[in-house]
Amino acid sequence: MPYKPSTRTNHRLNTSDYFQHLSKPVKSPCESRNKGGLSGGEGFSSSSAQLHSSFNLNNMSLWQEIHGLLRVLWSGKWAQVSPHAFLHTVWNRIPVFKGHSQHDAQEFLCELLDKLEDEVSLLPEYSHHSNILADTFQGQLISQVTCLKCDNQSSTHEPYLDLSLEFPDRYQITSSNTNVSNASCQVTEMLTKFTEIEMLEGPIYACEFCNRKQVEAGDNKPSILSEACKQLLLNKLPPVLRLHLKRFRWSGRYHREKISTHVSFDEDLDMSPYCSDSVSWTSCTYRLSGVVVHHGWGFGSGHYTAYCWSSEAESWLDCNDSRVEFCSLGDVQKSQAYILFYTQVTTDISDDSLATPLESFETVPCSESESFSENSLMVDEEITFNFKNSDSFHGENSSAQNTTPPRLKMKRRRTTF
Repeated sequence: MPYKPSTRTNHRLNTSDYFQHLSKPVKSPCESRNKGGLSGGEGFSSSSAQLHSSFNLNNMSLWQEIHGLLRVLWSGKWAQVSPHAFLHTVWNRIPVFKGHSQHDAQEFLCELLDKLEDEVSLLPEYSHHSNILADTFQGQLISQVTCLKCDNQSSTHEPYLDLSLEFPDRYQITSSNTNVSNASCQVTEMLTKFTEIEMLEGPIYACEFCNRKQVEAGDNKPSILSEACKQLLLNKLPPVLRLHLKRFRWSGRYHREKISTHVSFDEDLDMSPYCSDSVSWTSCTYRLSGVVVHHGWGFGSGHYTAYCWSSEAESWLDCNDSRVEFCSLGDVQKSQAYILFYTQVTTDISDDSLATPLESFETVPCSESESFSENSLMVDEEITFNFKNSDSFHGENSSAQNTTPPRLKMKRRRTTF
């Protein structure tokens, strides 16, 4: 059953808020504004879908819980969702993230995708020819090693779900030179570093071609070692490209500190300079679709937020726990990005099934059997939605006029997990 996308937000359940901003919808027609809460505090709304912790511990499936959570988020019915069941399922399936300690968003996303891959592979309808996770995020790297003695080149291939990009060397050294630490770095510069030719240290490469005669003669002498260079290139590009900016450096023997340097990134990204010759140039153009931001000076504390592009609202959204606001591309590009999501640019196809903000609340049915896990409950409540016109947010120099957004009150079924 097709679901109409809409802006939904998550309640912040604890200090480990890294997962909340990795599940934000990137398409959204409207903005929700909160006016008080279930417990009387700020940031809570009577239009929330509260996902309770009273669920079956013996039947905890990440795939099932995230499926239900995303359907609720995209159904367009609730201003907020508190994913208790999903959180506890994460704690059960990935124990290293259990509790209320601070964790890294990149590490969590990698573990989550890995566990989802394991669960999907066990589904009866699973097909090795159709894997939604691999089809979305997986690309292929080619590692080329060139012998400097005979110029013979050998290649190996390996899959990737993301690219972890290091900062240039000038940012890796702790220095009192503030001009270096404050100077902006380009994400294209980090991609160039990722794909640059690297000299292997000393004669350590056993070249196949140089040792061929020795192997053919059955000689048991030690292999001939030669100097070589190595280069990583992208041999296959995924529909969604995830760039992880490695914002840490070692200061001292055991101390790891955050690199707070601003990284500049464009809305459009051309990946052709970083690809092998086998990649078609028509698949190399990407457009920015999401950014995960880490706020704070260190890795032991801080806060994650996300910026998401909404194609329905034709605007960027600033997602910060239960608060979602329209923002401009300029606001996004000023952020201290930690993870960048780029979507491959393809031919635009108009989708007449996409509803307007009001239509999405009126036409999307809620199916108990299809949408939710056995841990779900249903309650009815009256909710109020507030919509804000996004026209004034589409440009950097737009007027700052504020108008009172229209409101919509209706009876709705609320889902709890």
